[in-house]
Amino acid sequence: MGDAVCSSDGSIFEQVYGVADKPEVAFFPVIYSVSEQREVKKISLPMPKGYKQLVLGSFFPAESRVVGLIEASQPTDSATPLRNGELAVFLATADRDGDRQRIVRLDLAFEPMKAALFESGEFLVLGNDRANMKPVLAIVHEDGTLDRILDLDTRTYDESHDLDRIYERRTADSNTSALRRLMIGALSAAEFIPWGKEVLLVQRGSKLPVYRFDDSGELGAVTIKPPDGFLLDAILGSSEKDTWVVSTKGANSFEKVATGGVVENAPQHLFEVNPRTGEVIDQLSVKGPQPGQVSCAADGRLAAIYYGLPQQANVPVQLGYASAPRYGRSD
Repeated sequence: MGDAVCSSDGSIFEQVYGVADKPEVAFFPVIYSVSEQREVKKISLPMPKGYKQLVLGSFFPAESRVVGLIEASQPTDSATPLRNGELAVFLATADRDGDRQRIVRLDLAFEPMKAALFESGEFLVLGNDRANMKPVLAIVHEDGTLDRILDLDTRTYDESHDLDRIYERRTADSNTSALRRLMIGALSAAEFIPWGKEVLLVQRGSKLPVYRFDDSGELGAVTIKPPDGFLLDAILGSSEKDTWVVSTKGANSFEKVATGGVVENAPQHLFEVNPRTGEVIDQLSVKGPQPGQVSCAADGRLAAIYYGLPQQANVPVQLGYASAPRYGRSD
């Protein structure tokens, strides 16, 4: 399974990987949603045509629709030409039942890597300025055309010692290669998180501010201070009346993953945080699922989809759904 994502109303969206139904589409995930009432739905996104390789770069559930950023490569005919190493990037949308599908190709002056969706139909797109190796944030219209570039303080990326350590320069690196590794690595780990009608930008593996957006632009930034030795890993999706539940992970585990290592059972902590000030209110403990398996914090509850009993030969994998009340509302 891929990373689970929670919508602001408490539904968990899980990406399940396997061999795709069509042989020309390799290892594209099937997306399932599980509501607070345990209703399971399979959601299909529209696929670009004319490419052998499709990768889901990001997935975001808005209140009534979902969006996936799809990277396509290896065109199958001359109608979809790409230069060597180039990707075609699409935004695929559907409603929460998988209907009302639409797909648009992006043709922007930067490299799109993550996307979120506002209820107005506008997109928030995060990407990399290839020429200057800087992060770029933009509002994009429903048809995929650029509305405007947002003002993002990129100095926080330049000055982040944590990101420098995670994506450290290698011996053979030129300055350009080192910058590209840092920027591509950091932006690949960044996430858009729903918080009511707002969208949060969270930079995993850092102590950078969490930025808040609606379709008018940036609403502000909040700095969270995790405990010593730990970095920001995620904020769990929730409604605007909920306090934030923040997941943190040890800095060493981020560094190991960035160098191709595998980290098993990395220590994680869950904290309740004031979304206006960034102040830590309390540390949360859970029983049953591990802290890293908790993916939802909507409506004053924590929820998780996790592996249940140990897997046995010739027995389907058992997944469990668990939820429990938590305390803390921002109103």
